[in-house]
Amino acid sequence: MATKEHIQEKLERLKQSLLSKALSDGQISSEERMILNSINYDIDNLYDTLDEAFEDNIITSTEKTDMVNLVQRICDDAETTASFDEYVSKDEESLILRLKRTLVDVKKSIQDL
Repeated sequence: MATKEHIQEKLERLKQSLLSKALSDGQISSEERMILNSINYDIDNLYDTLDEAFEDNIITSTEKTDMVNLVQRICDDAETTASFDEYVSKDEESLILRLKRTLVDVKKSIQDL
């Protein structure tokens, strides 16, 4: 069974993985920076929601739904940010793909709470 710490660890690894991916060509473009900032902001919101859900050690179906919706929002916001300039570069696409792959696992962990 997943724990709050397990989910937070996955999210931290995701943030590090995305930063490494963005730096893989030696620089972080302004578009990549905006995507990373969007992801980090949304992950921080998910951390807050996780903390609130675990305050009473009882995870309700509403809390699970809220967290799953936040996970989807992380992805949606990143895609919206990437397409803001109406062009998604290969580097941006790669970040989004890595994000989506990891968030599938995070979502499953939340649903297993």
